[in-house]
Amino acid sequence: MLLSTLISIALLMQMPEWETDIGHPPMSNPLLAENAEGSMDIFIALGDYGLGGWTGRGYVLDGFPVSYDRGVSKNPAAFYSPITGNVVVYADNSGYVHMVDHSGIEQPGWPVFAGPGIITGISVVDLHDDGAPEVAFGSADSRVHLIDIYGSPLPGWPVELPAKLYWQPSQLSLGGNSGYGLVCALVTTRIYVLSLKGSILPGWPINTGYTSGSIPVTADIDADGLGDIIFTTYNNRLYVVSSSGAGIEGWPFFLDSRSTRGAVAIGHLDPDIIGLQLAVSCIDSSVTLINGSGRIAGKWRWPNVTSGLPTSPIISRTSDGLGVIVGSDIGYVYAWNADGNTIDGFPIDFGQPISKTPAAGDIDGDGNQELVVLGRSGRLSAYTLSSISTTTSSWPQMLCDESNSGSYGISYLPVALVGTITSETSSGVNLSYEVIGSNVSGISLAYSTNAGYSWHETSSFRDNGSNIIWFSDEDLPGQDIGQCVLKITPHCPDGPGISGLSNIFHVDNNIPPTLYLFTSEEVSDGWHLLQYAVEDPEGDIIQLQAQYCSSLIRLDQ
Repeated sequence: MLLSTLISIALLMQMPEWETDIGHPPMSNPLLAENAEGSMDIFIALGDYGLGGWTGRGYVLDGFPVSYDRGVSKNPAAFYSPITGNVVVYADNSGYVHMVDHSGIEQPGWPVFAGPGIITGISVVDLHDDGAPEVAFGSADSRVHLIDIYGSPLPGWPVELPAKLYWQPSQLSLGGNSGYGLVCALVTTRIYVLSLKGSILPGWPINTGYTSGSIPVTADIDADGLGDIIFTTYNNRLYVVSSSGAGIEGWPFFLDSRSTRGAVAIGHLDPDIIGLQLAVSCIDSSVTLINGSGRIAGKWRWPNVTSGLPTSPIISRTSDGLGVIVGSDIGYVYAWNADGNTIDGFPIDFGQPISKTPAAGDIDGDGNQELVVLGRSGRLSAYTLSSISTTTSSWPQMLCDESNSGSYGISYLPVALVGTITSETSSGVNLSYEVIGSNVSGISLAYSTNAGYSWHETSSFRDNGSNIIWFSDEDLPGQDIGQCVLKITPHCPDGPGISGLSNIFHVDNNIPPTLYLFTSEEVSDGWHLLQYAVEDPEGDIIQLQAQYCSSLIRLDQ
């Protein structure tokens, strides 16, 4: 009986695929970055010992650690482009930003000196949306930097703000034709969104009243095809704010305690609901899953509780579908499914306090999903999560992807690009469009009568594949509107994609009254009767003005 019990316990315990000691306490979360061999490498800031690198099987990468003479203490980022190949970007403790390949070789134009000190992690964004990423970070002189892949600052950058950044920046989708913004949370109570040119976007900054308690991340929470900004504050609130800085109905969500350092995780765990869900960890040991409506996920019923302080969560594919995964400073790794139940094989007894967020990915290229866990004293382990490869609904690292974009879905959701409307229109409004991306299930249309500040969904349109005809007279009968905008949103199984916005145009559906005159009739000396009729389908208020001409104008042929 005892032997049977021991065998059952052994089967339930998660044993690591491999385990190694990195030799130093970690200063950053494990960053999983794709390499040219179809697997992933692992990068970790080691403080005074530089930036360390390991293969997906736990071996030290050739050429690493790098910058051990300068030290590396902030989150690195990684990306791929046809120009650079697979590279890692990191900041050293002397104020230099580096770009190295997976062999540790510095790229041309790098390193770049950024001034008195870099105070945030690195975020790699693509505000140009041209496949050539930009490197974003904050420095101690209250500046936000945006550098191209050659090491040169973009025009208009760096941007000086009223205070230093508290967290590293995140990327925000403004709609398919409107590009992207950079979300910047300050050490004060203000959050800014900056454009590609470094200008402050309309509606920003906003004053949250309390300092942001987590790195702001972005996703389309209210399913309108435009990005929203998600963050916690130090007064125990979880906020969702629109891309124009307005609050969204149903938010904020009141947490029982302050969130842990890190970021909210975003995904779609429950197939029975529409829209995204948010996972957040708090310092009272609770982990909560919240629906996009701003209410706790019904199947969770109440927060789950860990032993000790949990890390910020990730959302990844597991043996039981998508799950919320956290580590804890007691040394356990927890995972719950969409129903709020513990997933088989969890909790994992890691045997060392965990204060850095785990990361998930196919690190060895075998088609399986692994979980990488990093202990406070330097133990690095990999566990099998699932035999199913990565899914588009996941949030597998603290800031979603290897680039630290902090933006859900920008790499795989379909994007609508729309044309322009060049003249005043009425009745049927023709707008061309193109959807970039696969697995598109359809489009939706919304219109605005106030230049995009508010929207109205409509079914009064015909989709011709490459253009739509909006029957504006059905939605705006008899109206003359000078600030109309159309929004086309593509949809896929994961929900709405990134919308495309038209230019501001003029819709004139007003039908002026028509006056019909009949032949005049003399009724007495000097008096004439002139009969008329008015056709007024819109019931306008009408005033009549009579005029006469005392001479006959004759045009000879």
